[in-house]
Amino acid sequence: MARQPHNFNSSRKWSTVFSIGSSNIQLLPTEFLISTDQNNETIKKQCCLIALAALFCSHAFAQPPLTADDIETSAGVTFSTNSMDTAVIGTAGNNQIWDFTFLSHNFGQPRDHQIMEFGSTGHEDLFPNANMAYTVNSDDIFQYISLTDNAYATAGFYGPWPSFNIYLDPHDFIIFPAEIGASFSDSYISSGASEPSPNMFGESQMEIDGYGDILMPWGTVEGAYRVSGTTEYINVFVSQGDTVETFFAGILTNFFAPGFPIPVVSVTEGILTIPESQEISDVETMQFISNFTVSTDELVVNDLQVFPNPASDQLTIDFEKRDAQPLQVDLLSVQGRVVQSAGQIGAGFVHYQSQMDVSKLPAGFYLFRLAAGDATQMVKVVVK
Repeated sequence: MARQPHNFNSSRKWSTVFSIGSSNIQLLPTEFLISTDQNNETIKKQCCLIALAALFCSHAFAQPPLTADDIETSAGVTFSTNSMDTAVIGTAGNNQIWDFTFLSHNFGQPRDHQIMEFGSTGHEDLFPNANMAYTVNSDDIFQYISLTDNAYATAGFYGPWPSFNIYLDPHDFIIFPAEIGASFSDSYISSGASEPSPNMFGESQMEIDGYGDILMPWGTVEGAYRVSGTTEYINVFVSQGDTVETFFAGILTNFFAPGFPIPVVSVTEGILTIPESQEISDVETMQFISNFTVSTDELVVNDLQVFPNPASDQLTIDFEKRDAQPLQVDLLSVQGRVVQSAGQIGAGFVHYQSQMDVSKLPAGFYLFRLAAGDATQMVKVVVK
């Protein structure tokens, strides 16, 4: 997908800090290594062992960096989100297990989304920094994203007048390549439908401070990065002829994982203040993905059935193949890794039915993929 350049503010400060993990390497003192009864060969062997130990520890805790290519951007992908009025952000560090199984998709009204072919929404000219868009519960309400090789940022929101918000300077949520220890500062400016314009000014100080797996009610998300830090903004708008100012200061935490178009979990916790009325409100909100579906790019079989779905034991695949090309049948993780394969089916008309044993797979989302030449057909499968 073509990506537009991101105009970063020259005042932003970017830095990356690398760590070797939680293990300590104890180096032997020189007086122990060099003694009168040791020859040079022994000393060399001990030095080599120490060097190998250091190398092992530095790689044992290395995590695969998250890049812009890991973000799902395919047009037609659908997903649902929900929210709860609470704030749980887990702990920082390597190899974490963040347990969010308490999140309920039955809480409140879920919001349905679909990634759009960029250029098809009809409002892209209002969001010059955006190159990705998805619907929000309606075919005429859109969230716009700026996705570049450097960062994932929100670029704005469009809805029926006067519900729109355009980020003149997008709000960065994560930087790429994302690695634990990376930190960044960001300033963002947006303009809404009401005067004055622009009407929101914010700053944030963020750090990618955790890596691990997320336990969701529908399964496990592997290889996630936690991005957490402080954010504050002032929002100015006109209400019934009066100018109103609101201030927010708090903590923003997002959990990004490969294969997903937005953070799997997003947590906001802070204080909203309206100085004129001296009103102060506590804000605690968790937004999370409650359902996720990969679209069909091209139909390569007829009457495809994958059942039961969700599955806990055996997964049955049934379809009719009418393509002259051989067909590859695989079950993938959401990261795109083949976890099971039914192999290749030859050319010609075939009524196919087979079973896959998914009883030993971790609970979570998987993708059942049929591939014939350049055509690919995929179905989301849930293992519970």
